[in-house]
Amino acid sequence: MNKLLDVLRTIFLFTKWVIIALIMIMLWVWAIQATHAQSVPLVKASHDSFVSYYDVQTHNPALVVYQLEHAHFAGVLKPSSRHFKMDTQLPRPRVKDSDFSNTGYVRGHLCSAADRDSKKSWLKETYLTSNLVPMTMVCNSGRWKVIEDSCRSLAALGHRLRVGRWPMYDKLEYEIKADRAGRVCISIPDGFACAAMCLDCDLRFFEWCPNASSKTLDPVIQFMNDPRVSMLLANIFGSWCREEYETITH
Repeated sequence: MNKLLDVLRTIFLFTKWVIIALIMIMLWVWAIQATHAQSVPLVKASHDSFVSYYDVQTHNPALVVYQLEHAHFAGVLKPSSRHFKMDTQLPRPRVKDSDFSNTGYVRGHLCSAADRDSKKSWLKETYLTSNLVPMTMVCNSGRWKVIEDSCRSLAALGHRLRVGRWPMYDKLEYEIKADRAGRVCISIPDGFACAAMCLDCDLRFFEWCPNASSKTLDPVIQFMNDPRVSMLLANIFGSWCREEYETITH
């Protein structure tokens, strides 16, 4: 009987340490992958309408930057097709328009199609996958549309704007636990941000919104502070934009 108890005790201790070791390995792998996600260089895709800094880890643009003037949106042209085309400047595997079918998410623009409807080639470029993000209908037709309209209202007054827009991810769900949509693993952003500054005056603004009605606009929500995006914002917009961004990511 004592020998049996010794054997069972040994098996129990062995199993316990195996479980502990597996947990430690999983935590280590998670930490390595989360760090790696932020260290992979962004892919720059340059177009006449916008410049996209694309994240091959999330399969979303990490940042889209463009200039906006009243002449860019005459409001007369309509897209010949609302299907997004694969951007050949991006590495494979590439996101396809069909990856969003039956996912519950709409195909959202970072550079709005309405910002580029005065020239056919510009409008067509806004339907490239380097400008595509998964949005909820609530976000796309709600607060995000208000933000887009605000930028155009400033430009309609005769101002020249530099606009930057990007997705944000919850710190605990980024990369490893992110919701996924479609055949290519596309990370679902928890929110979106927009920075705009006038190039001919001191006007500027920074706005963000959640990607779902269940998310609050309370800025104390912790969002992923991607150092690649933070650095780009500082280089393109100056310190004020980076400071605003880091205010909501800490």
